[in-house]
Amino acid sequence: MQASNEIILCESFIDALSFWCAGYRNVTCSYGVEGFTAAHLSAFKEYKTERVLIAYDRDAAGEKAATALAAKLMKAGIDAYWQWIQSRIKKSVRPGFVFLSE
Repeated sequence: MQASNEIILCESFIDALSFWCAGYRNVTCSYGVEGFTAAHLSAFKEYKTERVLIAYDRDAAGEKAATALAAKLMKAGIDAYWQWIQSRIKKSVRPGFVFLSE
């Protein structure tokens, strides 16, 4: 996380590995839609993360969790962007993210 002020946060480890294989090194996962912990937030603050690109699955659980997580991150002073995972990872991941405002 030290190398970038922007983190891609995936729902699962395999999703994070997909980003990694596509060349993105600023990626981690929350181990499920309910897996984001105080330790994640603490690490983001410690490494001065400015933006989190939430890349959760495109289903009801992912949508609900991404919306709640974005609010939590913004409350902590971290910009939150959310994009549904598509069937294939594209190199232009960041431009497709949508800013979630309160």
